[in-house]
Amino acid sequence: TFATGVEKLDPGIYVVGLDTHVAFIVVRDDGTFRFIHSSGSRPWCVVDESRTQATVLQRSKWRMLGNLTASPAVLKRWRNAEKIPVHGT
Repeated sequence: TFATGVEKLDPGIYVVGLDTHVAFIVVRDDGTFRFIHSSGSRPWCVVDESRTQATVLQRSKWRMLGNLTASPAVLKRWRNAEKIPVHGT
């Protein structure tokens, strides 16, 4: 259900918080997405996985998404390695 919802999102780069992990999801223009994260097991490196390969995403019981590319101001700060203020409720 989560993956189907992600495929309906606007193209962009999203940060995804999981119950035991943080990663990026890149939604493409064609509606497909890639799950990019640092693996905590083999192969012990950053991996770029398809929907079907993303077992960490599939097994997570909790997920939160934030669109990193929705705001030109945030993108500019990110590119310039500047602090990005986060406001909570």
